[in-house]
Amino acid sequence: MLKKALIANSTFSLVSGLALLVLASPLAALIGLPTPAWVLGAVGIGVLLFGAAVGWAATRAPVSRAHVVAVTVCDLSWVLGSAALLALCGHHFTAIGQLLIVAIAAAVAGFMLTQLIGLRRPVVA
Repeated sequence: MLKKALIANSTFSLVSGLALLVLASPLAALIGLPTPAWVLGAVGIGVLLFGAAVGWAATRAPVSRAHVVAVTVCDLSWVLGSAALLALCGHHFTAIGQLLIVAIAAAVAGFMLTQLIGLRRPVVA
């Protein structure tokens, strides 16, 4: 379960990061980003690096508990950051932008919870 959660997290992060990087300008317009589009591209690079690190952690045998905890803390930070962004700046975003922020935060929270459940289960070789 833990490896599958990490692989799903990695895949989602890699696809999202690539989309943010390649489609920064159209996404910025769609969501009503109040800053230059390159900001989304920069976030995309960070998300790509995160996705690669999570993928690397998922392929270790056995999966390192410390790596999973670090990934889970990063996921929690994303969810809390998304909530803060909406609370403080949500009025700057379009309705689609607000919906995307909530949907992505929900997906990340799902990965986080699945990883926490996986951490509590014994590792089966």
